[in-house]
Amino acid sequence: VFDDPGRELPFSGVYALVDGSLRVITKELTGPNGIALSPDERTLVYTAVRKDVRQLFRRQVGELVAMPIPGTETAVQPFFSADGKWLGYFSQQDLALKKMEVGGGVPITLASVRTNPRFATWLPDGTIAYGLEGQPLTKVSENGGATSILVATEPGEGDLRNPSQVPGR
Repeated sequence: VFDDPGRELPFSGVYALVDGSLRVITKELTGPNGIALSPDERTLVYTAVRKDVRQLFRRQVGELVAMPIPGTETAVQPFFSADGKWLGYFSQQDLALKKMEVGGGVPITLASVRTNPRFATWLPDGTIAYGLEGQPLTKVSENGGATSILVATEPGEGDLRNPSQVPGR
């Protein structure tokens, strides 16, 4: 468990600036587990634990209440498609990379994962790049299918984390 000796609050949370005041939206975060802001900056999705169930929660900017997203139990590391219509995440229960429509729906499995997910990004060309613990940076189509190595690592080099699109590339 990550322990920050300089920690000022006894919880990890999501905050919103409302009418010039900073408000806590949730104190239910258990550590670095994922938070995503939609490309239009109107929807926030994060992983939290409520009533002993880890799942994704969605909150519209300007609203203070976050709602659980059905079908995302055990989900971590959410991310949005480049057009903002889809939500991607890793399912710890199924050991899979999944997607679902932002408004909800049936989760679709895109790829199996065998180890702890780090982060993922959805590129404008429909490719999803993702990092797994101890694995090379990998890619898969937004439609699923075969995965392939995007960037390989040498033994002892560690894992690649936090892939992101470079603007204009």
